[in-house]
Amino acid sequence: MSGRTKIFLLAVGNILLILLIVFAMFFALSKLIDRMNTRDIARKTENYAYLNRSARQGQTVFIGDSITELYPLQELFSNYMEETGQTVYNRGISAEFSDHLLSCMEDTVLNLQPKILIVLIGTNDLDGKVSAKKIHNNIKGLVEKTQKQSPGTKIVLQALYPVNEEMEGFGAKTAVGKRTNEAIRDLNTKLKSLAEEKGIVYLDLTDVLSDSGGNLNELYTYDGIHPNIEGYSVITREIEKELMS
Repeated sequence: MSGRTKIFLLAVGNILLILLIVFAMFFALSKLIDRMNTRDIARKTENYAYLNRSARQGQTVFIGDSITELYPLQELFSNYMEETGQTVYNRGISAEFSDHLLSCMEDTVLNLQPKILIVLIGTNDLDGKVSAKKIHNNIKGLVEKTQKQSPGTKIVLQALYPVNEEMEGFGAKTAVGKRTNEAIRDLNTKLKSLAEEKGIVYLDLTDVLSDSGGNLNELYTYDGIHPNIEGYSVITREIEKELMS
C-alpha cells in the first residue's frame, strides 16, 4: 500500500470518526431536549391544576401548545375582558401534543367549566410524524370529553396556522421542522368535518395569516411558525369577532 493511500484512508477514517461523534452528540442532545420537554410539560400541567383551585369558573380559556402559551392574552384581550366581564385564562403548554392534552384536561381545563374554550393543537404532532388520523381522534376525544363534562361550554376549534416553509435562516428551518402546509391543510380538512359533526365552531385563519404563496406571512412571524406581536394582533381581531358574536 502506497504512502498516499495510507494517508487517504487515515483521513477518511478520521472524517468518519468525527461524523460518528457528531451524530452521537446530536442524538444525545435530542434525547436530553425530549426529557426536558417532558419535565416542563409535567410541571406546567401541575401548575395549572393548582391555579385552577382558585380561578373563576365559567370564563374564557385558551388551550394549546407554545403558540398559545406565548400569546399575550391579557394585553390583547383587555377590551374583550372589560366589555364582557370575562377573565381570559391561558392554559397553553410549549411542546404540547394532542394526546397529552386530552389526558390531562380534567385538571387543567374542565375543572374551570369554561364558558368559552378556544382550542389550537396539533402542530407538534405533525412535526413528530403523528398521523393525521390519530391527531383527529385525539381532538375528537377532547371535544367529546368537554361536551360531556362541561356541556355548557362553547368550543371554538381553530384550524392549525400555516407555517413558512421558505423563510431563510437556521432558526426558522429548525422551528418549522418537519411541518408542511400540505399536511396542515390535510389535517384542517379533517378538523372542519369534526367541527361540523360535533356542532362546534370552526375558526380557520389561514387566509388572513397567509401570503400569496400560502405560507405564513413573514410580517406575522419571527421564526416561520410562532406569531410575532403583529401576527397575534391579527389573530386576536379574528377571534374577538367570534367571541363577541
